[in-house]
Amino acid sequence: MGRLLRNISNFKKFQFGDFCAFILDIIFNLALLLVFPIYLVLVYVYTPQLIWFILVATYLFYTFMNLWQFAIVVYFSDDRKRDFVFILYAPIFFIYSLYLKIARTFAYVTELFRKQYLRDGYFPEKVWDEMPKY
Repeated sequence: MGRLLRNISNFKKFQFGDFCAFILDIIFNLALLLVFPIYLVLVYVYTPQLIWFILVATYLFYTFMNLWQFAIVVYFSDDRKRDFVFILYAPIFFIYSLYLKIARTFAYVTELFRKQYLRDGYFPEKVWDEMPKY
């Protein structure tokens, strides 16, 4: 198991709260991310006339939620004029969040099913070699 899930695989440090967090992490960050594309494929196969409605409704829902989130930020902000500009980004923020969902799905699948870690440029080689691998 990966660094993120090390307490689940180490029974000496096992805590029930870690197990619950692990299960919720899998459900919300992996299962639901993978179910939606499968749902879109099934809708396209069985009722293709609904696919555009579902895509547009999903886009509008996420855009509305982003507008709501940015409006709350502006409401609680100390500098409302500066933060009001974020409301203009709400229609394109969906594309950015979609990219982040794809990257997060890839990272979770990689973390769950790989036994070897991908070396990244964040840590120097000396630190990377001394890091504990679980």
